Amino acid sequence: MREGQANVSRAGMEENDFRAGATIAGTARTSNNRVGAAQMGAGVGKTALKRPKTSPRKPKKMLPKPLQKIAEKVQNGCKKADFPLKLLLCGLSLFGLVAVYAASSYTAQKTYGDAFYFVKKQALGAAIGWILLAFFSRVDYHKLQKFAYPLVAVTYILLALVFVPGISKESYGAKRWIGLFGVTVQPSELAKFAFVLFFATYAAKDPGRLGRFRGILPPLFVCAGYLLLILLEPNLSVTICFAAACFLLLFAGGAKKRHLGLLTLPAAAA
Repeated sequence: MREGQANVSRAGMEENDFRAGATIAGTARTSNNRVGAAQMGAGVGKTALKRPKTSPRKPKKMLPKPLQKIAEKVQNGCKKADFPLKLLLCGLSLFGLVAVYAASSYTAQKTYGDAFYFVKKQALGAAIGWILLAFFSRVDYHKLQKFAYPLVAVTYILLALVFVPGISKESYGAKRWIGLFGVTVQPSELAKFAFVLFFATYAAKDPGRLGRFRGILPPLFVCAGYLLLILLEPNLSVTICFAAACFLLLFAGGAKKRHLGLLTLPAAAA
C-alpha cells in the first residue's frame, strides 16, 4: 500500500517537472521568436531607409558651348566667393570710371591735355583694389583680428600727420592728404577700413555687450576720435559718412533702439 502511494507521489512529481520544463521551453521559444521578429523588423527598417542612389541631374545647357565652358570655369573658380557681390562691385567700379570721366574730362583736357587723366588714376586705384580683394578673399578673416588695434593706432598717427607741415598736402585750404615716398595717401580712407575691422573684432569677442550702453562706449570713443581729426582737416562729407557707418554698425551689432536714439540727439541739435 505504501509502495503504491510512493509510486503515485513520484509520478505526480515527474508530471509537475514535465509541466515546468514545458513552460520554460515555451517561454524560451516565445522570447526567441520575439528576438527574431525584432531583428527581422530592424532589417526591414534598414532596408526601407536605404534609398536607391540616383545620379544628380545635369543642368540643361542654355548657352553655346564656348560660353558654357567659360561659365563653368567662372563658377568653379568662385565656389568660395559670393559671385553676385563680385558682379555688383564690378558694376560699381565701372560706374565710377564713367562718373569720373563725365565730371573731369573738360578740366583734365584743359589742364593736362588728356581728357582721361583722372580716369586713368581712378582705374589704377580700382585695379589695386581688385588685387587686394583677390588676396584677402583667400585669407582667413580670423587672422585679421590681431591687426585691428595696431591698425587703429597707425591710422590715428596718419591722420595727425595731415597737420604736420612738409608732410601734408594742402589743396584749396584743406589738408586731407600726406605724401609718403612719392605717393599721396588719404588717411581718412584707411581709417574707414581700420574702424570696421576694429568694430568687428570688438563685437566678435562678446556680441552681447553691444546691447548694453557701456558696451557701445569703446566703439563710440574710437569713432569720435576719427571724426574729430577728419573734421579738422576739414572734410565734412567723410565725417558724415563715417558717423553714418558707425551708426549702422551699432544697429547691425544689436545695440538697443533707445541707445541709438540718444546718439541721434547731438546730430538733431546740430
